[in-house]
Order: sequence, then C-alpha cells, then structure tokens
Amino acid sequence: MNPYPFKDDDMKQKYDLIGDIHGCAKTLEKLLARLGYEKDSQDIYRHRDRKVIFLGDFIDRGPCQREVIHIVRKMIDAEQALSVMGNHEYNAIAFATQKNTAMDDDPDNYLRPHTARNIKQHIQFLKAYSDSPYDPEHSFENWYAKIRGDKDYLEDIEWFKTLPLWKEVNGIRVIHACWDSQLIDKIGDPVLNNDLLNSSSTKGNWQYDAVETLLKGKEIPLPKGHAFKDKDGNTRHNIRVRWWDQEADTYRKAFLGPETASTHIPDDEIIGDHLIEYSHDEPPVFLGHYWLNDPIPVPLAGNIACLDYSVAKPGGKLTAYRWNGETDIQGKHYEWIECSDWPGFSETGSILLPLSSGQFEQLAPLIEIEGQQFEIKDEFHITVMSKKSGANLEMTVLHDPVKHAELARAYKSTNWSFHETSELRLIQREKPNRDGEMIKQQSIIVVLKMPGLDNFYNALKEASLIDASIPVPPPHLTLYTNNCDSGIGIPDWETLQNQTMHTYTADEFDHHG
Repeated sequence: MNPYPFKDDDMKQKYDLIGDIHGCAKTLEKLLARLGYEKDSQDIYRHRDRKVIFLGDFIDRGPCQREVIHIVRKMIDAEQALSVMGNHEYNAIAFATQKNTAMDDDPDNYLRPHTARNIKQHIQFLKAYSDSPYDPEHSFENWYAKIRGDKDYLEDIEWFKTLPLWKEVNGIRVIHACWDSQLIDKIGDPVLNNDLLNSSSTKGNWQYDAVETLLKGKEIPLPKGHAFKDKDGNTRHNIRVRWWDQEADTYRKAFLGPETASTHIPDDEIIGDHLIEYSHDEPPVFLGHYWLNDPIPVPLAGNIACLDYSVAKPGGKLTAYRWNGETDIQGKHYEWIECSDWPGFSETGSILLPLSSGQFEQLAPLIEIEGQQFEIKDEFHITVMSKKSGANLEMTVLHDPVKHAELARAYKSTNWSFHETSELRLIQREKPNRDGEMIKQQSIIVVLKMPGLDNFYNALKEASLIDASIPVPPPHLTLYTNNCDSGIGIPDWETLQNQTMHTYTADEFDHHG
C-alpha cells in the first residue's frame, strides 16, 4: 500500500525539482536526505508532503550509472516522482536502436552511429552492463554485442522511452533544455514513439531540429572562421544561446557555455533569429542540461531556472529547487550538495584525478619547443592508475558492491593535494595510426610531488583489490601536447625514463616556451 498517494492533478502538491545527476548516486542520496526524503522498507525514497520531478540526464560520466536508475525508477513506479527525458537518455535509446535489424556489427547501422566520439560520451553507461573490460584498441562492436543481449540493459533502454520529452503540471513546466511552444505543439505527444524516434534521428527532418532544440538547446552558427572547444575538447562551430534573453544581441552575450570559451566567441551582432519568445507572465519553467558553474545557483530569469550545476565536474554540485506554488523563482528555494562520489573509471579504464581548467589560465595556448608547436591540453587531470591496471581493477569491483565501496572509500579518504616540482620533461613515443603508419607523439609534462598516490596504492593492496606488484605511476601533469590530444600514458618510472627526450628546469622551460 502506498502511504503517500501521488495525485498528478493536485494543485496543492509541492515539488522538489532535481537537475542532471549523471551517475552520481551517492550525491543524489545525500541531496534527497537533505530535502527530507527517507527510505521505506522497500528501499523507496518518500516524503510526507512533497514529490520529486527529475530533469533527466541520469546517465553517463559518473561512476554509479545503474544505481541512479534504480533510485529514480523506484520513486517513479511508487508515484513519488515524475521525470522528463534528458538528451543522454535520448542518445542512449538511439545508440541501442538499429536501423536495419538484419544487419549486425555495423557501427553505422544505429540511429546514433557508434563513432569514437559517441562511444566515449556513452562508455560509462555501457560498462555498467558488461562483465569484461573495454579496450579501445579492440573491436567495440564485438564487446557491445554481449551488452545488446543483456536483459537489464534492454529493460532500462525501454524504460527511457517512457520518459516524456516535456511535462506541464500544477502550474509549472519542465523540460531538459528549451521550452519552445511552437515545436511542442508541432510534436503534440510528448512520449517518444518509434516514428518520432526514427524521424528525429535523421538530419534534415523538422523532427530532428525539434528534438535537438527541446533536449539540447537552441543553437546558431558562429560567423565564418570562428570556433571554440567544448567541455569535452570537441571543436564547435555552433553555439548554444540564451534563448530567453532579449538583451543578448551579440554572439558573446548570447553564448551559453563555459566561461573559459567565451573569449573565443566574437562580440559581433547576431545575424538572424536566435530567440524564443517566453514572456515574464508565462508559468515557471525548469531546465537542466547547461552545466552552469555559478558558486550560488541563481535564476536565469524571473520565471526560468536551470538546475544543472555540473555535478560530474570538479567542484560541481547536484542542485534542487523547492517549489511551493510560487510564480516567481526565488533564490532562497535552491538546495544543493557538492559531488560526493569518487569520479569513477575513465572510458579506457584508467583512474583520473580531474582538475579545473581555471588553475591553468596563465598558460599560453600555443608554444614552440625544439622546433615543434605544442597546444595546451584540452582538459587537465592527474593519472592515478594506468588504463591496463585500472581496467583490471574495474572488473574486480564492477559487480561487487562491497569491493566497489572499498575502492570509493580509499579514493575519497586519500589526501590528493600536490605541488609542482621545477622539473619539466619533453616526452615522446611512436604509435601506429589507423593506416598502420608509425607517427611521433610528444607532450610536455611537469613532475609532481604527491604523497597521497603511494598511500592510495597501499590501501588498495591492503584490501586485496590490486596485486602487490603493480607499480605506482610517476605523479605528473600533462600541460601541452603535439600530435596526441589525450597525452601519453606513463605507467611506471622506467617508461618515463625511456620516453624522456629532454628535461627542463622551470626557468629553461620559460626560455624555450
């Protein structure tokens, strides 16, 4: 029996709207607890007076993909929550849906093709359904074939399809990225049926543009010759815009994205239509999607709130808004929890300590050393464990909650503070490209002092999570790369010595740079 029955038409119902979760289950549980939700005997979070509305993007990026789905599905099934679909759920559906079921092992035979970029974005979700490590050097389709037959995976994909593209309830509107009334009216039914799924996965169809706008935001092309790199290092020629902002009349003012990229956006007047009319007297609308990074969440407008505050990034937080029937969004109704999950394994199985790009704003974007041009790295991290050792550890803990918890505790209890030494190195390796030709890759690293790294490995060995013979990698930070955007893996000190072409002091590096 449900002690708190859900009534969708109850105009007195109060809601807690929660932004993008991205696999951060522990953070979600802490936020629900802060909001006053408690687990019942069936492991369902309930509140005596309130319900939750989730804004989508439950998956990808974070370490606890299936755990998030478990929490959310149980709440929705028990009528303790509602949700809309995020672009990551839509992408997951398209990634799993074949165009022609008679064709197998063809990466292009899916509504969302299995390109390297799409795989990288989605791999954390897929690995949660696999009992074998993912190796980018081998066939993805062979590895994915077993996942495609997994009952739980297929069931979760089918559940994603039940999430509506938008929701309007009790005087508020909820959508993942952009409330465009004309497109909503044109689509009609918010449930993603097979016809809409197929038509919206094909560029050139109005349905494609419609779903892109509703779930990913309004985009416009930059003037010719302009581009920027997004949070994943991808080069973008279009920008997402502040579609509600009548004062955003230049590309830079309209740009909705990371502050670090705004300097690459021209301050020229926008040519063409980029706004969607949403007047101040329309119902409050709640959005996710935009990876905001304000230290204190604030409304985008008097009746527009974004609740995505980059939970899966360093310093990010999971954000909620406690709606009590008001028509004007109020800052005092925001609640949030900083991410408490460990960052999980990377797409290749390595363990990384992500760093904020803001720490490296003083670095020049391009330098020349030894006659070669080096570009600043797209993102910064410290490799805690190499992909080979990490992939083995991932298989050890993947389906064992006790061991996974031990790993998370070891990571979170480690003091990850570090400081840079005065030692910088130019390292180099040769690697075959897709055509089998050997190419030279180089990077500039700074060697670090990081006592916690040894402590972390010792904790894993004491817990019998890794073999005692696994070496601790040299703590280092890749600053610049040449012909290898992701940097060069350094699993041990011997490899570092073999790959080192030149060692600089900080003063010498400044001179050469």
